[in-house]
Amino acid sequence: MIAWMLAAALAAPCEALTNVVVHLADGPVADAHVAWSDGVITSVGAGPAPAGCTATAAPGRQVTAGLVSVGLQLGLVEIELEPSTRDDAWDHDPVRAALQVAWAYNPRSAVVPVSRMGGLTSALVTPTGGLVSGQAAWVATAASTQADAVVKPSAAVVVHLDGLDSRAAAWTRLRELIQDARHAAASGALRSWQGLDQHGASRLDLEVLARVARKELPLLVHADRAADLEAAIAFAAEQAVDVVVLGAAEGWLVAERLAAAGVGVLVEPLVHGAGSMDQLHGRPDNAARLHAAGVQVGLVHVDTMNARALRFVAGNAVREGLPHAAALEGITRVPARLLGLEDRGDLAVGQRADLALWTGDPLEIASRLEGLWAGGAPVSLRSRQTDLLDAWRTVPRTLTP
Repeated sequence: MIAWMLAAALAAPCEALTNVVVHLADGPVADAHVAWSDGVITSVGAGPAPAGCTATAAPGRQVTAGLVSVGLQLGLVEIELEPSTRDDAWDHDPVRAALQVAWAYNPRSAVVPVSRMGGLTSALVTPTGGLVSGQAAWVATAASTQADAVVKPSAAVVVHLDGLDSRAAAWTRLRELIQDARHAAASGALRSWQGLDQHGASRLDLEVLARVARKELPLLVHADRAADLEAAIAFAAEQAVDVVVLGAAEGWLVAERLAAAGVGVLVEPLVHGAGSMDQLHGRPDNAARLHAAGVQVGLVHVDTMNARALRFVAGNAVREGLPHAAALEGITRVPARLLGLEDRGDLAVGQRADLALWTGDPLEIASRLEGLWAGGAPVSLRSRQTDLLDAWRTVPRTLTP
């Protein structure tokens, strides 16, 4: 059996990009290659591709891992102002941990191929509304069916602190929910549990929250205010749960505490200044300061209809002092690892061959995406927008004055 498996692996065709700049964890490497076989990276680094690989030379081009976006409603929302096209919320229940948006993900949404044009190969799609909004799902943007697209239907439980009347109420309710889940799981009462009122947790909710209590799922907490971040740190320690913060506009104020607690953050670099009462102390170099303090920093652009701009947002973080390599990791490896996706987001041997080929520095606005691979297979760079461009590139004379 082992000999047969080795023979099959050796027989798998090897493909490679050569004469490229590859962006590794410690920075770019010129005159390099990346090779893959059976959808997995087998070699990456300086020099030519291994013998036997079908190599494509791309001099002057740069290769990164496929980009990873977090916090989108990609495939859940088609038209933001049209309720009939929204599948991201459950308006009448503030505690809905059992809700899985994976069931509603639409891989054929017109928004998905447009997002791929920005190099996105993976996304964490999240529910909205309520206190406990539901479970976020990892999806592969190149898949054409729901079964193939949903990589991890339960990647995190999403929390919105503004889901109740006050922060005090939100944290109290979260504490109660985690403790109820632990008690019900320990006593074997999960199968017979009944929520007491509209703020209570159903049996299915408690089953999911019991996984949070066992550190099988993290809480993805939307929070910008420094006081909320301090509360999240304390809550994670008190309840022995894993917390990842999405937002963290005032994170620089508590950077050392976040680092000491091992709480990772997913920062929106363009959110700073007095845009709301929760970010009065936000500053544009927030990501750079958090990184310098030793915090795991991912970068996000929570704009579903403009998800392809993620790399430009990362470029703004570089402008404000975040090292270039850290910015690239912030839109590839870091968000994937913070939320349990271990085989994507990295140019390394053994990783899934999700690759993006750029004409230049991927964080520069003048660079273009020239090629995209998902699991080693080339991905079409066509979208509704490119189809419209081609259809109307030349306006018929009958339509001109």
